[in-house]
Amino acid sequence: MHTLSSQSFDHVPAQFPRVVLRFMLVPLLVALTTFILQLPLLPRIDPLIVGLLYLLPVLVSAFVVGLVGGMSASFLSFLAFNYFFVPPYYTVVVSDPSDTLALFVFLAVAALVSYLIGQARAEATRAVQRERELTMLYELSKAVSRQIGLEPMLQTIVTQVCQSFADSRCEVWLKNETGKLELLAHGGVPSSDSPAHEVLIRSGQNAGGILKLFHPHALQANEKVFLNAVAAQSAIVIERAQLMQAATRAKVLEESDRLKSALLSSVSHDLRTPLATIKASVTSLLHGDVQWNDDELTDQLNAINEESDRLNQVIGNLLSMSRIESGAVQLQKREYVLQDVIGSVLRRMSARTRTHVVTTDISPGLSPVSLDYAAFEQIMANLVDNALKYSPADSPIEISARQVNYYVEVAVTDHGGGIPPDVQQAVFEKFYRAPNGTYVPGSGLGLSIVKGFVEAHGGRAWISSHKGEGTSVKFVLPLDGTAQS
Repeated sequence: MHTLSSQSFDHVPAQFPRVVLRFMLVPLLVALTTFILQLPLLPRIDPLIVGLLYLLPVLVSAFVVGLVGGMSASFLSFLAFNYFFVPPYYTVVVSDPSDTLALFVFLAVAALVSYLIGQARAEATRAVQRERELTMLYELSKAVSRQIGLEPMLQTIVTQVCQSFADSRCEVWLKNETGKLELLAHGGVPSSDSPAHEVLIRSGQNAGGILKLFHPHALQANEKVFLNAVAAQSAIVIERAQLMQAATRAKVLEESDRLKSALLSSVSHDLRTPLATIKASVTSLLHGDVQWNDDELTDQLNAINEESDRLNQVIGNLLSMSRIESGAVQLQKREYVLQDVIGSVLRRMSARTRTHVVTTDISPGLSPVSLDYAAFEQIMANLVDNALKYSPADSPIEISARQVNYYVEVAVTDHGGGIPPDVQQAVFEKFYRAPNGTYVPGSGLGLSIVKGFVEAHGGRAWISSHKGEGTSVKFVLPLDGTAQS
């Protein structure tokens, strides 16, 4: 965080010793000039030259001290010029009227020079002060822009104000939904006896809050300007935070509506289709007028069994995605032999995999893997189910596993139409269905669940696919149960 402490405002008590020292310089310069002009080694100088030389302490005083110092030096030089260098000497009486005119011309010129230099000095000081204030506001804006959320932004503003005003306390009060002022940010030195300097935080014509500065001294004009600029910056920050909050809320609502529509669209198909098949089979079996032979009865029961499995998988996917999104996934890890777990999944899916040639290639001597059995079983079931749905009948499906450094890499490869490169990452998103020109039943949750469970194990998943050459979904899991760096 950038700090503004090096650019803090100076206050009157801190400046007082320096002001006194600068004003002491005025008579010293006049006295030094007079002493040099009075040296015995120097011949008596023409009064016109003396008047020009007395302009030197006037110039220096006006430049160092300012307008008041220049005017003081002008008056002191006028008196010294009259007393020491205008006859009669060592008296303020002037005998020659031309000398009187010369003295007052000198005083007028000295005063004019003091005024011009004092104005130039004051303008330069104001320019430096404006540059300092702009720098402070720029640093404040940068510090605020790095924060996310209204309260961190306001706390940054409070911290920077306290660093700009020494021995102070700053508070930001904003109106809540009921219209009452609520303290949202504060910082600095607690002080009960310091007067409060309050500035309204305005958004357009409406006052949305108050910026309070408790400071032991009265604020100078430039400090009030700076405080008002900070209040304006606070109003911008509040508007920005409100706009971001509204945009986030709108995005969340839009995403929620999209997910609801996708959920209803996909799940309605996936639930109604197996239910319709089960209902038709059961109705046929219950119909007393039909006589079923053993083969027909077996076909009907197999249809009920397969559709029940599909229905169970859809419901399981929905529950798994709900657990993943809510952060409620708690893995119960134990070490398993990978070939046994994959074999168990294939046996459970044997009725569905009979239309394809499924082969496994597990590296011999592969170490046991620490995993959650139920989660890994669902990972493999979803990957095999995807391969079955997106590859033609009688085509091969290969399942392989091998050790890569500290990981085990598992791949499920089909020989279907493949996935275009531009959508390969998108297939891991919820409800996304890769376009393939034909309708394939499914909710679009399978790969997103795979990704969620794999990452919960400390691994990662990705796709290797070429259009028309099939798809290989791969994932890695750490062999020791913790991700390696």
